[in-house]
This record gives sequence, C-alpha cells and structure tokens, in this order.
Amino acid sequence: MQGWTTYGIVGPTASGKSKVANKLIKTGKCIIINADSQQIFWHLPILSAIPQDLSGHVLYGILDHNDVGNFSVAKWAKLVHEEVKFVHSQGKIAILVGGTGMYFKALQDGIVQMPELNNDIESYVSNLTIEQLKSHVSNQYAAIIHDRRRLQKAAGIFLQTNKHIEEWYCGKRDFKLPIKVYALLPDRIQIWRNIEKRLARLDEMICQVIEFSSKHKCDIEMIGYDEILEFIHEFKINSVDQYLAISGSEFEAKKKELKEIVLYRTRQYAKRQSTYIRNCLDAEIINDADILYEKLIDSLNQHE
Repeated sequence: MQGWTTYGIVGPTASGKSKVANKLIKTGKCIIINADSQQIFWHLPILSAIPQDLSGHVLYGILDHNDVGNFSVAKWAKLVHEEVKFVHSQGKIAILVGGTGMYFKALQDGIVQMPELNNDIESYVSNLTIEQLKSHVSNQYAAIIHDRRRLQKAAGIFLQTNKHIEEWYCGKRDFKLPIKVYALLPDRIQIWRNIEKRLARLDEMICQVIEFSSKHKCDIEMIGYDEILEFIHEFKINSVDQYLAISGSEFEAKKKELKEIVLYRTRQYAKRQSTYIRNCLDAEIINDADILYEKLIDSLNQHE
C-alpha cells in the first residue's frame, strides 16, 4: 500500500464530522476511532452526541463516570495506537474522528510521559490555594496558567521530582503517529444551524441528566450539563416522570431560556475549537463535508 494508512477528521462540534464518518463506514474499507474527549464516556450519550450507530466505530463509550478526572491524553493515545495497529492488521484504514484538537496534537507531536503523583503529594497539592500552587511552579508557568487542575499537576510534579513541568516537556515523546489530518470547518452559520438541530433533543438531554445526576455525584465537564443541572434543581425535579408532568408558562419560559444558554455556550465552544484547530494543528482545512468525503474516498481507493 502507498501513502497514508491513518487519517484524521477534526472539526468543531456540529461541523458534520460524524455524517462523513458514517458514509465512509459503509465502504467497508475503514474503521472509525473516536477522538473526542467526551464521547469516550458512556454517560449522557445524547448530550455528548455519540453516534447512534456504532458499528465500525471503536473507543466510543468505553469509560464510565468513575473514570472522569482519571483519564488522560496519554491513556487515550495508548489506546489509539493499539486500535490503529489492529485495524491495519485487518487490512483496513484507521480514521480518527472528533473535536478534541489536543488529541490530534498529541499524535502529531507525541506525548511526554509525566510521572504519576503519589497519594501523599496528590493529597497535599489538592489542599493548596492557587497562590500556594504557583509558588511550586516556574514563574513563567505561573504567569500564563491559571487553571487549578493544571497547576496542581505541575506543582505536584515539581514537589515529587524537583523538576519543573517544562523540563519534562523537553524530554522523550511517545505515541507519535504518522497521520494525515483534515479539518472540517464549514461556515459559522452552518455550524450554528447544526447546533440548533441537535438541541431539538433538549427534552431527551434533560431526561438523561436527571437519571444520571440522581445516581452519580461527580464533576462533568460537558457543555450543557451544569446548565441543565441548575434547571432541574430550580424546579426541584427528582425523576423523569416528574419532569414530564410539569407544565405552565413559567416552566416553558425557563426551558426556552435554558435552550438559549446552551445554544450560546455551544457556539462559543465551537468557536474555541475552530481557533485551536486553525492555530495549533497541522491539518488541511476543508469547508465542505462532501468535498472531504470525496477526498477520503479517493484515499481509501488508493489503498486497494
């Protein structure tokens, strides 16, 4: 076989990636590998827009809520390498599809294997203030990083190894993968329309959050989750049956307001994704899903 044997389709949420992937699967020549940090979890599949038909797809919904916060880019990249190797052994082409630009960046540049923090260090840094955490990282890192989770990681690594996180970044990189990446970036209006279509399932999203949050208490970093949680708490909703029985103008007005908030924040998220993709990835930008599909079909045919 000539040329690439692994491809990537990256794009913001609601850009049409899954539609292209589903058409490619029908050729029988490829396997779709998940490259979305939310779709690797099984919970809330409607909110995270996991494809409904997962035949020919791998690494979708393989983790549960207990893994939230414990899963990393490095763990994902290791799984991807294993899946790509297996796909190629079957004489097929691996196509990674998702909106997490950082995942694709990890494959293009490789990943520095950071040491796992021991329990004592992890417990210690979890109780420090932001300013205390910054005292355990380099001045340059403290000046540009304000996210608590990243500061905890960097401070913990320094306390455990006496090396700043930047020094680790300069070390040996693993999991680099030869991959041709296409960025699907349709115009903003098309993305907004697709987001609105997705929110036609808002009632189903709300029902899933009600069921999940009634059984599990954990932090879910997913657009719409906190907003829906606030909505159901405001109306003291404890079950799906209770939600479906509520009516009235105030309730409907609040639900409409919820939809507008989720719509706005999803648009913001799509904009951030697009900016990252344009600025940080080595990717060929394509604005039309049909053109991308034809390009990939040609590539698949070249491997016959």
